[in-house]
Amino acid sequence: MARSNKSIDLGSLQTELEIATRTLKAAQRAKLKADFMFQDMKPESAYARLKACCSPTGDQRLTFGQVIRLKPSRKPPRNTNVLGSR
Repeated sequence: MARSNKSIDLGSLQTELEIATRTLKAAQRAKLKADFMFQDMKPESAYARLKACCSPTGDQRLTFGQVIRLKPSRKPPRNTNVLGSR
């Protein structure tokens, strides 16, 4: 069996793997958000609807309340003592 003379660039392979991993994780998060947003629908249908709502050429739009729901929640800072301890 003949061997290929092509060398594998491990740096670019690692970069491609990282991009693929991030893309997969983002899709999984989007599916979870879609399931949360449209709880009355099947998960696959909810994801398709979310994609349609986020598409600039789509005919579906999110309501203001749905946009607020999608926004990630931020926890307040732990140290709320502005004046400092005395």
